[in-house]
Amino acid sequence: MSMAGKKIQGTVCALILVVCVAGAQEVRPPQKAKPYVPRKIVLSPEPVTKDEAKKVIDQVDSALVAVMPAVKKSESPLAGSQPVTRAEVVSEFNRIFEAAKPEFKFTPRRVSYDASLLTLKDAGAKSRLQSLIAWGCVDQVGPLATSSKDTLGVLEFGDAVGFLLARVAQLSHMPDPKFTPSLEP
Repeated sequence: MSMAGKKIQGTVCALILVVCVAGAQEVRPPQKAKPYVPRKIVLSPEPVTKDEAKKVIDQVDSALVAVMPAVKKSESPLAGSQPVTRAEVVSEFNRIFEAAKPEFKFTPRRVSYDASLLTLKDAGAKSRLQSLIAWGCVDQVGPLATSSKDTLGVLEFGDAVGFLLARVAQLSHMPDPKFTPSLEP
């Protein structure tokens, strides 16, 4: 067989293979996307309990240990079915902040705030709160800092945890001047 005959035979074999494979594939009608059904969030009017706060804060500790190996996991001392106070939440946030602080890549500009708006009564908790606000880890006019109640609801507690974690994530990564000029030291 000549060289041209072998090329034709190879081309025919490849064409037969393509036809067989194409015929073996299923042709399905396109699937329709499932409609979005928002989950119903059930909020209770009761404040967050110490057990609930402990569970969330322990999950935060586990997440920090997973992404920051130098951070040592520590258990939250909160326990019980009583409502967690804002002072206890600030103490837990400060513990998390201090544990993550060695991993910070830069020191941001201080956040300015009006100290007269802060409503915590405990002097130690108030100084920790002021430090967290200055670092941008707590909203300066959020319910954790300025609420007239001593407890937090589910949404308020969740917002405060998210605010803290977002700032810790920012501080533990070196900002690129091209993409985040506002975070430049």
